[in-house]
Amino acid sequence: MDRLEGVSGFAVGDNTVFTTNDEHLFRSADLGATWEEVGRGQLGARLGVMAVLGNTVYVSCGDSLTVSTDRGDTWRRLNKEFDRISSLSVMGSTLIAACYYDLLTSTDLGESWTSIRAQAPLRISFHDQTER
Repeated sequence: MDRLEGVSGFAVGDNTVFTTNDEHLFRSADLGATWEEVGRGQLGARLGVMAVLGNTVYVSCGDSLTVSTDRGDTWRRLNKEFDRISSLSVMGSTLIAACYYDLLTSTDLGESWTSIRAQAPLRISFHDQTER
C-alpha cells in the first residue's frame, strides 16, 4: 500500500496499529512501515471508529459493531444494533460506545451492553456534531 487516504478510524493495541478508510481495514505490526489489509469480505461498508482490547479489535460498520478476537484475521458481527456509533473507547476491561442517543458499556467483550446515559450529566448531548 502506497498511502492511506480518507482515514475514518484508527486504534492501537499490543504493538499493532489498525486503521480504516470507510471500506477497508488495514493492520501494521511495525508502526506503519508496512500495512496489510485484513477483514476483506467480512466487514461490509461504512467502516468507522475502532477500539482494541488485548487481541480483540472492534470496528463500527454502519449501525453495527464487528469484532475480531484474533487481531483482525477473522470477524463476526455482534448481535446488537447501534444508533450511529460516534466513538469507541476502552477503560480497563470495559468497552464504551458513544451513540447518537446513548452511552453504552460492555464488560463481556461486547456480547451485552448497559446504558449509562441516565447517570450522565444532563448537559451532555449525545449526537453527531458534524450533521449541523
